[in-house]
Amino acid sequence: MDDERSNIYCYYVYSPANNYGSKPTFYHRDDLPGQGYRSLYAVTEADAKAIAAAGTISGFRGTVWEERLWIDVDSYEEAGRLELTLKQRGLDYEAYDSGGKGAHFGILRSSYPSHLLPTRDRTWSSALGLALDTSIYTSLHLFRLPGSTHERTGRKKELVEKQAGKTLILPPHEKPKIRLSSYTKSGDRSVFDCIRVQSNTIPATLGERHAHLVRLTYALRDDAAVDAEKARWWLGEVNKLYEERKTEEELDKIISSIYSEASNQGGKR
Repeated sequence: MDDERSNIYCYYVYSPANNYGSKPTFYHRDDLPGQGYRSLYAVTEADAKAIAAAGTISGFRGTVWEERLWIDVDSYEEAGRLELTLKQRGLDYEAYDSGGKGAHFGILRSSYPSHLLPTRDRTWSSALGLALDTSIYTSLHLFRLPGSTHERTGRKKELVEKQAGKTLILPPHEKPKIRLSSYTKSGDRSVFDCIRVQSNTIPATLGERHAHLVRLTYALRDDAAVDAEKARWWLGEVNKLYEERKTEEELDKIISSIYSEASNQGGKR
């Protein structure tokens, strides 16, 4: 552990349940309660006080840090695959039974505090090709503390394995180059006249944001018949309605995927 970084970035947002409640509360890492949830990343004391004073985490895109890259694996089968991969690479990691249907892995990695750290963690984890929950990679996403009881199963999150090994070095961050298709259809009309678009232009709760944005993008493409650039702008505006927003990279990926799909099919569905 880098003592200097850990001593500065050591305040985690905390909640006894998997939500932020009426106001975000921060604890020093040494004072965290034994049960509940803390944010995936830590901030400085100054940032913690500013966020708490604002009374919301919405819009926070500041510098964060965490000693380990955490991965939320959706099943024991995928956990076994990840375990094998980490062993083959000789990486230092901790593995926890999440108390639900999967596991949490914390990989020791060397990184400087950065506002890009969640994006870099998501990029590295996604490249593993496993069934992971990539929605956790936001600045202050809540993450179950060890020893906490799972709400549905009644089981606790428990350490099941540790391996001493190499420290992960993340590759330099490169912003993906998104090529948006110019796919359009005849009869282009205002999105305000499209019922399917308007019915999906609403806030979405945590855990439903991705599916909501996908539905909205299909509505923009197929019902409103707008081009990719207009659809990307609309997604950005709807994203502002969320209490915890998706990253710009995630929005780009949704647009690129759905509009490229239409382009590859020659504009036919």
